[in-house]
Amino acid sequence: MRQMEAASSAGIKRQPPYYAYATSAYYQFQLIVVMEGVLHCESEAGSAALIPGRAALLSVGSAFRLSTGAEGYQAVFFVDPAPKDALFHGSVRTPIVSTGLRAVAELMDSEGRLPQAGSRDIMLGLGRALAWTLARDETSGSARSREADYGKQCAERAREALRMALHSQRGARDILAETGLSYRQISRYFSQAYGMSPKRWLLDLKIKEAQTRLSATDIPVTALAYELGFSSSQHFAARFAAETGFSPSMYRSRARNGTIRQGGLSPANQKS
Repeated sequence: MRQMEAASSAGIKRQPPYYAYATSAYYQFQLIVVMEGVLHCESEAGSAALIPGRAALLSVGSAFRLSTGAEGYQAVFFVDPAPKDALFHGSVRTPIVSTGLRAVAELMDSEGRLPQAGSRDIMLGLGRALAWTLARDETSGSARSREADYGKQCAERAREALRMALHSQRGARDILAETGLSYRQISRYFSQAYGMSPKRWLLDLKIKEAQTRLSATDIPVTALAYELGFSSSQHFAARFAAETGFSPSMYRSRARNGTIRQGGLSPANQKS
């Protein structure tokens, strides 16, 4: 037992952009919990983009390919070169890491970044606990609750990415491509969390920002259109009118003389 402890390892690992590794029969067990960036994992189970909040359980004897895109990734890991339990042999699994287990991974990351006396033993213990918990839970029903938690985390990340791109001409699909998930998958998580598609949410955000700016500033409509990423002032005016029932100039006039509530919709667009 002491020899197996000595042979096991845990810590922080980083791989650069455009890294790739493939095997047809992995010789050890390794847990990887992604902390930053995106790690792509292809196996018999399918393809998965592992973003923060997702892990890879690379079992003894499994076949897989790991790769990165333009940003690489950073993770915490645990390796056992000779696991005895059957949980660590067989197929690749890419479980979702619950909020509680992410805290354990973050503690490992902290120990690895600023190592002190005992850090190696701490990381080994935490890594082994993570590996056992994730492998065991994959055989139970608790994976479903982690899926919901993971979906909320992905939706929050997507919403923040859209918010940061408010003044960009890029569409929602292009913006969210950087999350590492497919647009279909991220749209499903987003709709479950916020009741609308990412594209719809981004348009609503742009319209609300336009309403605020029209009401409170003298910025020309053409300048506002380009600031908010619309391709032209005509495109902006058409979308604004479709959403509010007013042209930008009419909205500004009515908001300032008090005949329309700031941020309000036209009666035709309001829901009863």
